[in-house]
This record gives sequence, structure tokens and C-alpha cells, in this order.
Amino acid sequence: MYVWTLNNDLEKQDWDHQVWQQQLAAAECKRQEEEERERQQVEKEREQEAVLQEERKKYQHKHAPIPQDAVISPDPIIIPSPITVCKLCKGNFIELYYFTNKGLHNAELSTRSANDKALALLQMGDGLHSFIPLTAAQAKGTITADEDLSWEEFAEAAH
Repeated sequence: MYVWTLNNDLEKQDWDHQVWQQQLAAAECKRQEEEERERQQVEKEREQEAVLQEERKKYQHKHAPIPQDAVISPDPIIIPSPITVCKLCKGNFIELYYFTNKGLHNAELSTRSANDKALALLQMGDGLHSFIPLTAAQAKGTITADEDLSWEEFAEAAH
């Protein structure tokens, strides 16, 4: 029985040593995993910072600081009529009338449409109804020719 006890004690010591080594290995593995996780987190933060810096560099106007003492004009922004904007985009000739106070006032009263291909239903002289582009329908009206503008209206259109 004495030999069995000695062998059992040796096997217990071996077993304890093996368990201790497994615990050390598990702790080491856990530490390495934690270090790898931290390294990946740092790398991810660096990449995000690099992307943010690139975005700031590419879109400087988007990330420009706004001064706290910036003054915002209380005057409304007056946009010319849709037909005028359409002609400007195409590079066509535009009568100065559209830029006078009277022309800009008429533009404010006109219907705005975000769709350039919007249609309006109009009745023609022969009584038939037809669809025409909305910008063309709004263009109808009295437009003063450039040579018939007064000097005051010419000055309004120039400013």
C-alpha cells in the first residue's frame, strides 16, 4: 500500500503540474489574444483617422470651421424664373427683363418645379387642350425687350 501511495502522490504532482502548465498556457493565450485585439483596435483607429484626414483634405469646404461671429443676411435669396435658369444652363440668350425687379417679382409668383420635364395642361386658341413644358408655360407673358428697358430697369438688371 505504501508503494501505491507513493505512486499516487507522484501522479498527483504530475497532474497538478500539468494542470498548472495548462493554466499558464491558457493565461498566455488569453494575454496574446487581448494584445492582438488591442493591436487591431489601434490599427482600426489609425485607419479611421487616416480616412478622416483624407476626407478632410478632399472635402475642405465640408469640414471648414464656421466662425461664431458669422453674419447671416436676413434678405431672402431671389432666384430667377425656371425658364431663365433653363436658358442659363443651356447657354442661350436671356433678356435683361428677367433680372429686373419686375421680372424677379414675377419669378417669385411663378410655380416652382424640381422636375425640368414637368408638363402643364393649357388650352390652345382652337379650344383643344395640350400638354406643354411647365417652364414654357410660365414664360408666356409680357416681356420687355432689352432695347425698350429704361435706364433704371437696366441698372436693376445689372446689379
